[in-house]
Amino acid sequence: MDKLAVIVPYRNRENHLKEFIPHMNKFLSSLPHEFMITIIEQDNSNKFNRGTLINIGFDLVNDECTYISPHDVDLLPESADYSRPEMPTHLAAYRSQSGYNLEYEGFFGGVNLFLNEHFHLINGFSNFYSGYGAEDDDLLMRCIKKGLNYTRRPGRYTSLPHGYENITDDMVQKNKNYYMKTRNNISSMDDDGLSTLKYEFDREQKEGFVHFKVRFEEYSK
Repeated sequence: MDKLAVIVPYRNRENHLKEFIPHMNKFLSSLPHEFMITIIEQDNSNKFNRGTLINIGFDLVNDECTYISPHDVDLLPESADYSRPEMPTHLAAYRSQSGYNLEYEGFFGGVNLFLNEHFHLINGFSNFYSGYGAEDDDLLMRCIKKGLNYTRRPGRYTSLPHGYENITDDMVQKNKNYYMKTRNNISSMDDDGLSTLKYEFDREQKEGFVHFKVRFEEYSK
């Protein structure tokens, strides 16, 4: 029997979390199988690292599920198909923050679905995209490098309002530069991802979700 683990990278978004948990539990209740919501909170002062948090979440729960949904906490599905994917799948094509228009043809961010074996095959996300941006482009490139077909199930999502006060142009450009440097180097993904995780964690079962607080050193490019 399949089981979905929704893996949510998180820090300092309590208002979003209060909306996300009841909404997702209600929305996913129509699935014909079990699901779990997993909040992975970055419990240190390093720059936020979405990819590493999702990798850690997968490492912690992959024995409890058959497929995962890396999922931003500020995206609430209006209509989306979270059933078992046969290949890496993008869901968050149409978001209110973008006027329900696809941002660009290769957009692969916000919400995805992966079979456990496919996420293992691509070695998860890169751990080198701290701050903001490009980790989702890198994720798609990993699928392509490993010869995985991928697809999009066009979902509609309400984007909860949030600011980008801690994001600098330099931070964004640094991630873009690293992506352009490594995108054609297939060996880079084998030495960066699930296989190189080092972290500590605390686990707490809460109403409607499992909450992990995780600590890890910042990965340097």
